[in-house]
Amino acid sequence: MDFSHIGIYTNDIYRLTYFYKMAFGFKEDYSYVSRNTPGLKTILLTSGHSTIELLSAPSKPIPTDKASHISFESDDVVGEYERLKKIGIKISKPPRETGDGYLEMELTDPDGNVIEISKRIKAFTGYPVKAVIFDFDGTVIDSEDNYYEADRILLAGCGIDFTQKMKEKYI
Repeated sequence: MDFSHIGIYTNDIYRLTYFYKMAFGFKEDYSYVSRNTPGLKTILLTSGHSTIELLSAPSKPIPTDKASHISFESDDVVGEYERLKKIGIKISKPPRETGDGYLEMELTDPDGNVIEISKRIKAFTGYPVKAVIFDFDGTVIDSEDNYYEADRILLAGCGIDFTQKMKEKYI
């Protein structure tokens, strides 16, 4: 599966369209007003293999959670930093090396959406594998009948007549 696009809701779709065109060279692919959702306007922007879908709908509130972000890969993060600074874009976090091996900078668009520009500069070593658990029960094999029979035999030794109906109560 490949990355398709990022969708961003905004109150000012034309302001964000201008921002992404000016700051990152996106081109407008198309725009439309939805027939199915009254008031929904969409503008699709593309640059290379990257696509952003800007959406504006007066009836739908914009999410206030700013934990999500857009990330662009660049071969020259420092060059992008200098270029954006030169055209007056405010940078939140200048280029820095992250703990997971990226050179990364951060800025926000006019609506406060976080934008990262990054390049991997060190291989990610991951975490050493210390244990692996294979649990195929219920996916590859169905051993529930075996467990029922084992429970029935064990409980019979204690004088309990364990039935399938009793087992179903706690499964």
